[in-house]
Amino acid sequence: MATTEDNCNWSTKCCGCCCDMRQSVIAVNMISIGMLVMAIVLQIVGFKFINSSSFDTVFDDDTAKETINNIQDSASVLVPVFIAVNIVFAISNSLGIYGAYKNKIWPVVISLGGHIAYFGISVFMIDLVGIILGLFFAYPHIFFIRELKQKRNSTSSNGNANANVTDNVEMAEIGDDDVTVKEDFDDMSEIDVNHNYDDTKDITVTATIV
Repeated sequence: MATTEDNCNWSTKCCGCCCDMRQSVIAVNMISIGMLVMAIVLQIVGFKFINSSSFDTVFDDDTAKETINNIQDSASVLVPVFIAVNIVFAISNSLGIYGAYKNKIWPVVISLGGHIAYFGISVFMIDLVGIILGLFFAYPHIFFIRELKQKRNSTSSNGNANANVTDNVEMAEIGDDDVTVKEDFDDMSEIDVNHNYDDTKDITVTATIV
């Protein structure tokens, strides 16, 4: 009988003994989507604030205004790119939720790719929080994908075993039919031989009388 310690490990339960990997994949992707939505809202608000007239009046000297203009020009290019990337990540996370709910591997694999990409971006930007989150979000995906593959292989093995059993039963039935046919054929041969023997005997007796 399995103990609680046997069932609670980092490969079957999130963080050792929390919830199963399927629930963990759904949870981390929902958290990630929430963070992405907040990031998109903050980026839009910040972009509007930077391009507002009130922000221009904060600084009076020409050097500061030139710096502000450069920031505004950069923001007009970078903010839409950041928003688009966040939307792509949100779609990827949504696929992870769908894949976990329907027990489908490929949507979960796509979601894992999104978290790995987020981890890589965080490493490039030296974002320690992003690195930790990327690893934590990717962790349940890896083990849940492994569980789905093991389940698929187990189902395939059971299907092959059932097919082999069916084939053996059919071969046994065919063998029984062959035996029956052979016995019937043997019986018919014996009848023919006896019949021929009886006819010969009758002919011999008639000839003798004549």
